[in-house]
Amino acid sequence: MVSPAMQKNNAPVTGTVVATPTGTSRAGQVVAGDRVIFTAYGDHLGREVAYNGVLHVLVKTRDILAFIDRG
Repeated sequence: MVSPAMQKNNAPVTGTVVATPTGTSRAGQVVAGDRVIFTAYGDHLGREVAYNGVLHVLVKTRDILAFIDRG
């Protein structure tokens, strides 16, 4: 889902959740149709990050940390 170049450069990438995998941490916070920012590997769960002037809490979807932008 995240290209090797983006992983290497720790660049965030936007996306839309199409399904919430079973076993996802804090799965209630990630639902199909949510817009998310996939963050660099190495971020930790629960860290608050600002996007569009709003604080979001990082959640885990499979092996990718993401935070929700419900706009």
